[in-house]
Amino acid sequence: EQDYTSIDFEKNITSNYIMNPSTGTLALLSNSLLTPSLQIDFFLAGRIHNTATIYFVFQNLTNAQYMIVPYYPKQERGLRFGVAWVFLD
Repeated sequence: EQDYTSIDFEKNITSNYIMNPSTGTLALLSNSLLTPSLQIDFFLAGRIHNTATIYFVFQNLTNAQYMIVPYYPKQERGLRFGVAWVFLD
């Protein structure tokens, strides 16, 4: 769990508090806590005769949806497939 955080991208600073301009006091952004999130990925790689490598990745198996930073959500479920081939040795 963690507190709500405000991020100032221009100055590259974070804060859990906000200033009340009329009283000049600091207050928490929110009294509630953010719940932790879990992401599970499946990765499989295999080699063929030391010349090719095949990759298979299934990302975010549980389709967990959360924000990495405000307004930037984590990608949904996804599949990736790749091949790396050595042509000349």
